[in-house]
Amino acid sequence: MATFRKRGKKWYAEIMVQGKRKGKSFDTKAAAKQWADDETDLPTNEIYINDMAEKYIADKVIHFKRAETFTQAIRMLTAILPDIKASELTKPMMAEWKEQLSVDRKLSSVNTYKVIMSTMFNWAVAERGYMRSNPLRGVKTPKGPKRERLPTDSETEAIVNHLGFKGKCLSPKDFVAVSWLLALETAMRKIELLSICPGNTDLVNRVVHLKDTKNGDKRDVPLSTEAVRLIKLLPGGMFTIHYRNHYKVFDRACKKLGIQNLHFHDSRAYAIVKLSKVPGIDVLTLARIVGHRDVQSLMIYYREPAANVAKLLG
Repeated sequence: MATFRKRGKKWYAEIMVQGKRKGKSFDTKAAAKQWADDETDLPTNEIYINDMAEKYIADKVIHFKRAETFTQAIRMLTAILPDIKASELTKPMMAEWKEQLSVDRKLSSVNTYKVIMSTMFNWAVAERGYMRSNPLRGVKTPKGPKRERLPTDSETEAIVNHLGFKGKCLSPKDFVAVSWLLALETAMRKIELLSICPGNTDLVNRVVHLKDTKNGDKRDVPLSTEAVRLIKLLPGGMFTIHYRNHYKVFDRACKKLGIQNLHFHDSRAYAIVKLSKVPGIDVLTLARIVGHRDVQSLMIYYREPAANVAKLLG
């Protein structure tokens, strides 16, 4: 495994070759990486791609939050690769694989699949020596248009009414309605919302303690008065609907209402825009609330329409 460090204006690469450390300085990080790739002679085991995928699933994926979903994706993605040894997989093969995926899938899905496979390949290189390098490195996918979708208040009203929510959680549809309203208040991700329970919720101090988030960090989510009211509607203080069933109910509601291009995750953007207007919440506090390690990540979700900003200018 190579390591790279910046030393003044130079990049220093260090590798381990036959138990001995070896290093060299370069003008650019790219040159340092190329040298490390050329010098590192990782042993490759005679293992076929599908077998490697199964070992990866048993070693790593089984511990993921959505292990079943990732397992299905990995098996589907490896099934369309050539039936060859992992060490024989090349960048041109992965470029063709990407093009095949792009025929009938959205750009966002292709990018997601690339990340899943690239993570597996990195594991194969660094932890098992099945491959010399990641064959997806350098295989690029054009970026799609920046997402600007925000749910409107009228859409929220229509969704809640369509789900038949009357102020009590008695059915799966009620749970979906409450989770949507709660997402608009808190900017919590769906999987975070569905983890709410008495063990991680302090309604007196109005905080949800998330121990395991998307980026692996712990996070305390402050709750508004409305968020507390919504959580109190949950029987036993928790959601009792499966992640997959939740998706089906919400998606079906949007389709029947004719609401186009709305994802549950768009609630996060709505809440971030809303929270950014609360007096006393600066940009660093906002990043901490929503679980971003850097302020730049907020720009992905901050979707305040220019027309609204114009009104503030007078």
